[in-house]
Amino acid sequence: MKLVFNVEVKKAPGRLEHVAKEGDLLYPGSVIARLIDQKDGEKYRPKPFLESFPEWTELPDNEHVIPETKRHGRCFDMCMNVLKGSIPPGADFSMDDLVEELFCYLESTTLPFALFKQALNPMVNRLPEKYCTKIKEIAEVDSMGNFALIKSILDDYFGSLSHTEWEMAKAVCNTVYQICERFENGLLSNTGYVLNSLLDEYKQCERFFEGRVYDDAVALLNEE
Repeated sequence: MKLVFNVEVKKAPGRLEHVAKEGDLLYPGSVIARLIDQKDGEKYRPKPFLESFPEWTELPDNEHVIPETKRHGRCFDMCMNVLKGSIPPGADFSMDDLVEELFCYLESTTLPFALFKQALNPMVNRLPEKYCTKIKEIAEVDSMGNFALIKSILDDYFGSLSHTEWEMAKAVCNTVYQICERFENGLLSNTGYVLNSLLDEYKQCERFFEGRVYDDAVALLNEE
């Protein structure tokens, strides 16, 4: 017959020495084992850490800089969230400042190339060498004319594919192709794309309020 004892164990320094031997009679309070060699026990006890890690305080300044593409994405997402009525509680921002920030990105002359290069890197080496070489040569110099040229190259590439191959190529090239479409006619074409996206979101929400009282419209929105 075996007896099972519920033993609560806590972490402690030292060495465990068995006292009870196999076959010994055990009673409530019997010593089964004891910890020995605990002379340096205090040294191993956890101590509260109230300082900061050097890795946190010694980061180079450039590691704290958020890329322009990421800042642009955050700003656009915030604008969309405002139109959807989803604003984080306690969010500290000014609507005027948000709109001003958005137009700063829309008028930025560096953002188009930052977005393009970010999307190009994972795509370009997956194209056939003929198209890959052409795109790399064009992308060596930043120019707004590059977007129309690269879009034309991708159109030629798509035209050489079968329907099955086209589906795969579209998944690989879609991000770059969309960026080329947005900027092929300059900054204003991208501005129109962004503002139309925001306007479509506004109209999508506004249609719930057409001909309805406010409470009914909100109830319909909540059902979406």
